[in-house]
Amino acid sequence: MLNPVVCFSVVLILLAPLSAHADLKKCVSSTGTVTYTDQPCASKAGESVKEVRDDAALKKISSRIKEQDVGKSCWQLSHRYSQCSVAVEQLLMSNFRENCAIPMNQFERERANENSRSRNYREEQEGNDLEYNHRYTRKSRDVLECDGLQRNMWDFLKSTFNDKISQQDAKAIDYKLQVAPADGRDPVILKRNKH
Repeated sequence: MLNPVVCFSVVLILLAPLSAHADLKKCVSSTGTVTYTDQPCASKAGESVKEVRDDAALKKISSRIKEQDVGKSCWQLSHRYSQCSVAVEQLLMSNFRENCAIPMNQFERERANENSRSRNYREEQEGNDLEYNHRYTRKSRDVLECDGLQRNMWDFLKSTFNDKISQQDAKAIDYKLQVAPADGRDPVILKRNKH
């Protein structure tokens, strides 16, 4: 008989690339085979498959995948900021750093561990040019979507960390983003570039 801890660890590793937005399902066949998938439960000929909805392992896997996606999103926004010449509103940036520091550090540690285990590792990004393995390659403002960076950071914070941002900070950031330059660039940097 297989060790349940080993089986659960293998399932976590196999499901790591799945998106947090995917609706994970636990499928149990009539022969007792358990499969975790983001697709509808499918049965083979002569076999019935039942979807199990209330399962502790499924909840734990879904939670872990969500944590990974939050860390990845934090890292991508931070990476864009490091390569864009964009001034991010100070209160927004402090909220971003406060909420994203831990998930982003965890994401970076996991990627470093995966890269050290396999030199041929390539993160599946489906066309995303912000791939972790190419983080030191300079990218264009269009690829980085620099003009929308502040709004992207704020939308991400509101949707992910809404309960951790004070109402006062949220109102102040919303107001400051309404009066910010449309392209998101620092007016001081623009003036310097004109001379």
